[in-house]
Amino acid sequence: MKILPLLLAALACPLLPACSGLKKAGSVTGSALSGTASMVGTAAGAVGGAAGKVGELNPWDGSDDHFVEMSLFFDGEGHLLYLQLRPDLAPETVANFKELVKEEFYEGLAFHRVIPGFLVQAGDPQSESDASRAAWGLQGPGYVLDAELSEERFVAGTVAMARRNNKVNPEKKSNGSQFFIALKRQSRLDGQYTVFAEVVGDRGVLEQMAQVPTDENDIPLRRVEIVEMKLVHELKNLPGRTEKIAPRSERGEERGELEAEVTEESQGFFRGLLNRVW
Repeated sequence: MKILPLLLAALACPLLPACSGLKKAGSVTGSALSGTASMVGTAAGAVGGAAGKVGELNPWDGSDDHFVEMSLFFDGEGHLLYLQLRPDLAPETVANFKELVKEEFYEGLAFHRVIPGFLVQAGDPQSESDASRAAWGLQGPGYVLDAELSEERFVAGTVAMARRNNKVNPEKKSNGSQFFIALKRQSRLDGQYTVFAEVVGDRGVLEQMAQVPTDENDIPLRRVEIVEMKLVHELKNLPGRTEKIAPRSERGEERGELEAEVTEESQGFFRGLLNRVW
């Protein structure tokens, strides 16, 4: 039985992510922010809902690029995941996410949390380095975002920003870079987190990701790497070619070694658990 759900359930705190901290590759550091989460709805299970249809998109005014193509590599294979950004729901959050994509902030980072039947989460710059694995989930780009809450329901494929829990973050401000994708309907999250995108096209890659084995902190035991993210104006010929997708190690590129300011070893397991971004 995993230790994390038992400890968090005992704390009876609200659900999910945020904090601020290191910026990727030589950026400003910040202190880790503490937060806890209850693990309601974390029972194992397959991703709910049928695959979305590309023809059923949510239009809004504007002609800017509003789709994201995410190239992933795990279990020895390349995978593609497509997001439709929703500036109609969260314009400032979308603008920030697009800027990070343009800066290649997410490239080389890993999905640091996988909970079957619940969510997958990424965006911690420390996950670029396997050497910082003990501190994955603690950091962000060094800033937070104002909440942009909406009435959008959390269903399979909903993409939202992570944040600190309500007790320490009553304004529900979002982490600047960490985001999560719901794997099935999560009614308890409705109106609590800033929704800014949704998965479009085939969601099968989420089902495969949800099957990757994890440790007691829900960190994948096999690296799930974001190889590339790019903005696109429209989606054509999904799912696209995946045979050329390869992690940095196979492209002859080294992942940076980030020194974590706060680790579970330096502060004790329990305090490290509280600092982890939910």
